[in-house]
Amino acid sequence: MIINIKQINFILLFCCSALVTYCQQKDNSVRDMFDEPANIVWVRNMDGNVNDLHPIRVSLGFDGNMYKGKLTILGENITFDLTGTMDRERLVLHEIDSQGLHTGYLIGILEDDRFTAQWWSTDMSRSADIRLMDKGLILLKEFKPQMAILEGLVASESFHCILLIESRGDISGTWQRQNECVRFIGQCDDALCNQISLVVSEGELSGTRFHFNREKDDAYKVNIEFNSGSQFGEVRIVHDVPVLHRAQTDYNFIIDFTYPDIVEGGFNIWIKDKFNSWFVDALEEVSKSSKIGPDNRWSMTATAWIDVFLSTDQLVSGLLTMYNPKKRIYDRQPFIYSIGESRELGLDELSKKDRDILSELQLNIHVDGIDPGEFKYPVLTKSGFFVCTKFDAIEGDHSTMVSYSAIEKVIKRKSFFTKLTE
Repeated sequence: MIINIKQINFILLFCCSALVTYCQQKDNSVRDMFDEPANIVWVRNMDGNVNDLHPIRVSLGFDGNMYKGKLTILGENITFDLTGTMDRERLVLHEIDSQGLHTGYLIGILEDDRFTAQWWSTDMSRSADIRLMDKGLILLKEFKPQMAILEGLVASESFHCILLIESRGDISGTWQRQNECVRFIGQCDDALCNQISLVVSEGELSGTRFHFNREKDDAYKVNIEFNSGSQFGEVRIVHDVPVLHRAQTDYNFIIDFTYPDIVEGGFNIWIKDKFNSWFVDALEEVSKSSKIGPDNRWSMTATAWIDVFLSTDQLVSGLLTMYNPKKRIYDRQPFIYSIGESRELGLDELSKKDRDILSELQLNIHVDGIDPGEFKYPVLTKSGFFVCTKFDAIEGDHSTMVSYSAIEKVIKRKSFFTKLTE
């Protein structure tokens, strides 16, 4: 089939006309919300995400006094009306569902090219992060979730950590020190995550703060704020991989998981299958409720995540934490994945016959006020076993370290552990 120049021009004209008509219809749906459409100063169309994972679209108009618009959950064909005013420097929007019920608030900062806000339930007991940018804005660089392994020197001490940058507002990781491995949490301080703030969440160094400033594409300047003072250094990214996700949301629920795309040894396939199995079960459970109203708006949240403690060319070790909406608890699973063998290793494969590594670890755990039997989740690190308790949404968990030498008498493959500490 041959298409001539006139036909091409007609097709282009038709497409442009359709696009203009579509945009006008979107604007009109917002314009119709105002009593005096002629007084509207502007209408803005913004795209973004809830918790950086769930796509939404907001069309917002302003008549010099009131802000009115529409919030749409993309992929679900669910739309809410928005109406509100500016309270000093904060825009406060009321969210109204299709039945006219007040279901929440959007409260945040409206700038020339973006809207950064939090969604709150009507009773202010539930919240979610919302980030929106003008649809016509052209970004030359975009934020990309990644897992990065950082190494270098801070003061005179060797520095090794693993960062899991899942979203701008959600960074977790592990910091490996001599005879110790601790977790930290934090967030990006800018849109591209060139500046990062973290805080240690456990151990004797709990509360220690990190500040990372990207100097090059593969290097950061680091400032660690101890109680005794600050230490400075530079670290480089020795390895990084993308962080992928699966997410779904509707009127009632938010469900998602993220994982590092480590392709070596098929790890990414193995971990994705585990999370997908959880996702299907959790989605079935949270989808049972279809009630509407303020008490039900985003009333169910199910999320799963991974903490990576060790990632080498031979193995990946870490801890999976997955919310079980049926039991309303978090399930946990430590893992050791062999890259060379393309499979998960059982803890029993590393112990002598009729000897149990977990029992031996618990004999070496002495934490005031906590039964050693509560420490049920052992994770391999370079310094020994990181062992923790179950996770609670309010209390968190407890953790401690046990050296490999402390359980040497039950270990079968000593060379396996020797290589980890090298």
